[in-house]
Amino acid sequence: MSTAQKPPDPYIGRSLANGQFVIDQKIGSGGMGAVYRVRDTQLDAVVALKLMRGDWSRPAVMERFRQEV
Repeated sequence: MSTAQKPPDPYIGRSLANGQFVIDQKIGSGGMGAVYRVRDTQLDAVVALKLMRGDWSRPAVMERFRQEV
């Protein structure tokens, strides 16, 4: 049985907020989205970023996401 490789995560290596944040690696995922290890280039710090899946963009789900954060 062969093991198929997963496609690379499209967020790894991306920068956000005019380069202030750079996504380093995925550290977890769940039903609502994924959590990434991100470098804050202005503060020289490591932070977490949680991205919600696009199909969860209904108002009630967005509120639950805010509460979870």
